[in-house]
Amino acid sequence: MDNVISNTGHVNSLSNGEDKNIKGSTFLTAKDFKPIIVKTIGNKVGKYSQGTFNVKTGQFIVKKADGKLVAIDDSLVKEVVFLGNSFKKIDGEYYAFLSEGEISFLKKYKLDVVNGSVDPLSKEKVTPDKYVIKELYFTLNKGQSPKTIKLKKKNILKLFTKEQVAKIKKMVKEKKLSYKKERDLKLLFNIVNQ
Repeated sequence: MDNVISNTGHVNSLSNGEDKNIKGSTFLTAKDFKPIIVKTIGNKVGKYSQGTFNVKTGQFIVKKADGKLVAIDDSLVKEVVFLGNSFKKIDGEYYAFLSEGEISFLKKYKLDVVNGSVDPLSKEKVTPDKYVIKELYFTLNKGQSPKTIKLKKKNILKLFTKEQVAKIKKMVKEKKLSYKKERDLKLLFNIVNQ
């Protein structure tokens, strides 16, 4: 796989952006690297056995055979397939396309830092600060920008036509699905987008 990295020319050097004073990782899969497929604008495909996404820098990372980490040059990337989802850039940020169609269902990752506890008397840190990766959900209508959506029944149903809503409600009842679970919503959006 290393020859694909150097031959396609779509890898930059890595700056992972982690602060050593903050507990946790900025990597989506927290040092547990997973297979990654990179599809370039020129229709080249790079398959890597070990990759992850750096939420802080917004870059996909590949671990080479020699253990070095390198970041994908996303100026040449059309799509990245990772963790079973297709990631595409919109307005300079990667979104995971959970369902694609007339109304696409997307997810984006955001990195927050939770401040550690401070002793009220000595004003010294008792516990370290910690990285927390949050998931944000969006819908995308063709030709528009992504819109944030909270995973609630009312918010989901107002996206669809009356006929689609009837179909969704029936399926939710029959299969005991939830409007708050990503897995269930992915299934609903896939059915509606067929």
